[in-house]
Amino acid sequence: MVREKTSIQSDQIICCKRRGGLALSRIDWYHLSFSLSQLAKIHLPPTRSPLWVRIEEYLVSPFPMEAFLSQTDRPVPSQDPVLAFARESWRMAHQITKADPCLSSRSSIWYNKKLLIDKKSFFWDKWMRSGIHILEDVMGDAGFKSFDEIKNKYKLSNSEFWRFLQIRHCILSDKHIQQGTTGIQEISLKIGDKNRGASKFYEYIRSTQLPKLGSLKMCCERDLDQEITDDDWKKLCA
Repeated sequence: MVREKTSIQSDQIICCKRRGGLALSRIDWYHLSFSLSQLAKIHLPPTRSPLWVRIEEYLVSPFPMEAFLSQTDRPVPSQDPVLAFARESWRMAHQITKADPCLSSRSSIWYNKKLLIDKKSFFWDKWMRSGIHILEDVMGDAGFKSFDEIKNKYKLSNSEFWRFLQIRHCILSDKHIQQGTTGIQEISLKIGDKNRGASKFYEYIRSTQLPKLGSLKMCCERDLDQEITDDDWKKLCA
């Protein structure tokens, strides 16, 4: 028995209709989206966060849970399966959506494989215990904060100026660092414990998948038995 090769690619079937797809579901994306909706609860205040969040926060302390997710050069504490799954889900979601969780304003400064001094990731205990954890702590809308701003806010001594120069050079020399958040991070910060959190992640993940519409256009022309102009096709996919 000879099986004919399908003329429609999988990305065209999965992609949302407004981008020219058929909007069929992907179970693995639903599973990932549900995991992300649970992980978003790390942003809830302690009085509303579930017990598992407090347990995992204890294991990753003294770092915040959010910072741990992008500490790609740090082993998972106690080989905890929940933490390992959380970080892998975080990585996978950003990979699918073609974003980098290590190079946004909410990314960890410490143990981040994308931020290197002397060709290796780094960690400064004094800076961390002063409250500096993520890139947003040392960067503002106008760029990297001045030493006086950082020193006064986090109570650092003048002796830390050399390290300030090191970290500023490290961050400013990487042109891929973005000032804002990734789409996944933005949703995670907003949804908290609201309903339909998983569907918001799923809709976003699917919206980032752009199908190759050329072959889909040909399939439609064949089914309709008429040619579709480029202008008409753009209107159909708008």
